[in-house]
Parts: sequence; C-alpha cells; structure tokens
Amino acid sequence: TGLYELRALVTHQGSSADSGHYTAYVKKTAPKVGGVEDGKWWWFNDEKVQEVSAEKIETLAGGGETHSALILLYRAVELPTMEKPDVEMEA
Repeated sequence: TGLYELRALVTHQGSSADSGHYTAYVKKTAPKVGGVEDGKWWWFNDEKVQEVSAEKIETLAGGGETHSALILLYRAVELPTMEKPDVEMEA
C-alpha cells in the first residue's frame, strides 16, 4: 500500500475526444529554501499560464462542456516509519 498526492492533470473541454480543447494543471513545488508548498497550481492553457487555487482543481470532476479531468498524475508520498524499540531478550 502507499500514499499518493495529485501533482498534475490534463483536462479536456468539448463534446468529444475528436474536438475540443486540452489544457494542463500542475501543482507548484516547494521552493528549495524553506520547503513549504502553498497549495497553488499553475494552469497551462496554450500560451496563457496563470496561477489557480486548489479549489479550482476540485471543480474539474465535472463533464459536459466544462473542463473535465482526463489524465491524472500522482507522486508517491513517503510514509513515516516506526522504529522498533531496542528490547533486550532474557534467556
């Protein structure tokens, strides 16, 4: 088992796969200094790139004529490990 987080997705807007418009959303990575992510995403729409909130990503599950998530890309999250306590065994 594992834990994964959504890092990017491709969306489609249109009535069929043969027509419409494809865009991509990519989650911003944490800066090397400080290392804290702000939960924001980048939306790549042809030559336009803009920052969007995580709430926008949650709206992409729809269908019809609005943008719908088509391809989801995840990254594995490292799980914390529990160290076994050192216990001496008695004979």
